[in-house]
Amino acid sequence: MVAGKPLKLRVPATENNGRIFLALRDVANIYEIRNSEIKWDPHDKIVVIEKDFVVYK
Repeated sequence: MVAGKPLKLRVPATENNGRIFLALRDVANIYEIRNSEIKWDPHDKIVVIEKDFVVYK
């Protein structure tokens, strides 16, 4: 559950050596990250997420 709502994962979570792994797309959906905020850096072979996580109250 996230924020009291059930969460449907596209890919089932897996456990390996006591760690839980989720698909990046599912994590992006949880944090409302849009495709335009996710970049692949082919040189360094890393995913870069450009998202402002500041919460204003």
